[in-house]
Amino acid sequence: MEENNNELDLRKKFGRRLAVIRKLRGVSQERFAADSGLARSHVSGIERGKINVSLSTIEAIAQTLSVEPKELFDFDSDVISEFGPRENP
Repeated sequence: MEENNNELDLRKKFGRRLAVIRKLRGVSQERFAADSGLARSHVSGIERGKINVSLSTIEAIAQTLSVEPKELFDFDSDVISEFGPRENP
């Protein structure tokens, strides 16, 4: 199956944004992986744009980093919005 360039670009942008937020939080890949329940190799693959993430993984990533999921898609930003503890609806 041929890979769509737009899909690949989106995965790379998402991975770079994840890495930026994680680093702004001062968290290593290993610590992030442990806190999120993801394997470190999976986190690495996401950050390199090699893995297509599911909605449930995006939610776990956002919760672990204490950001709204939409923050992970703000590809043109080098900053993150500060949020307090997330409330369950």
